[in-house]
Amino acid sequence: MASGRFNLDFPLPIVLSYSLIRTTTMSEDKLHIVPFKNHIMVLLTLIVLTILTVAITSIDLGPYNTAAALVIATIKIILVLMYFMHLRFDQVIYRIMAIMVLCIYSAVIIVTFLDYLNR
Repeated sequence: MASGRFNLDFPLPIVLSYSLIRTTTMSEDKLHIVPFKNHIMVLLTLIVLTILTVAITSIDLGPYNTAAALVIATIKIILVLMYFMHLRFDQVIYRIMAIMVLCIYSAVIIVTFLDYLNR
């Protein structure tokens, strides 16, 4: 980073530096080949859910219109994460991080609804 200068970087603790070492080689990684049929089925499911989201706007569900659209959007998010971003086949830590993001997303939605209901 600072070429020719001595000791200008931040040293890593020894435990952290060992945890950054990759324990498997690329030849030991599991490959997952997903059939094309699965991608088509997920794509068709996403299209149907998008059409359903648009159709819900014409049905009067009262205050539940927004909740129904958000439930459908959450299902679409999970489908995209699991299949197109390959979380279904990746390590567990990536699933945990995605679940944490979905929990934060849920908390924001809940706070938004609480604000909306108290106006």
